[in-house]
Amino acid sequence: MMPPTEEDEMMEVGVVVGVHGLKGELKFQHWCDDCSTISQVSKLFDKDGKAFTLTKIKPHKNIALLKLDEINTVDDAMRLRGEVFRVLKSELGTLPDGVYYLKDLLGIKGHSSDGQSIGKLTDWLEIGARKIYVFVDDEGKQSLIPANPFFVKNIDLHDGIMTLNLIEGLIE
Repeated sequence: MMPPTEEDEMMEVGVVVGVHGLKGELKFQHWCDDCSTISQVSKLFDKDGKAFTLTKIKPHKNIALLKLDEINTVDDAMRLRGEVFRVLKSELGTLPDGVYYLKDLLGIKGHSSDGQSIGKLTDWLEIGARKIYVFVDDEGKQSLIPANPFFVKNIDLHDGIMTLNLIEGLIE
């Protein structure tokens, strides 16, 4: 596989948080719903574009364990601690209808079903197993919206609009 070019869209998928065992396995905090998403790819790339061949990924407690073909010792693995790995987005496959990469939602405008704007999605928070969308309006006012179907009624990436159910007290 050739190194990624500027035209290749890369997606960050997680960070190495430690070493597991003596044969270079990595403790990996993935940023996906589950590690099976990453198992679809053949290569992981570091910040410099260096490719690593993924030979195994498996869930382990609240993280995943990675085995990379090029990493076979504890010393090699320790040098990767803190490394954020990226993948070619094209290797991740097509998402089912109604499922989106969080990265693709950044910048989308939030509107209530009656048209009230609450700003643009600038970030998200993860609190336990729940995601909270962070919207910021033109004055810098922040609104936190739970990322669940009760509050998120529709996402239209083409028009860049997320339609929200804004219950009383949710927005000040």
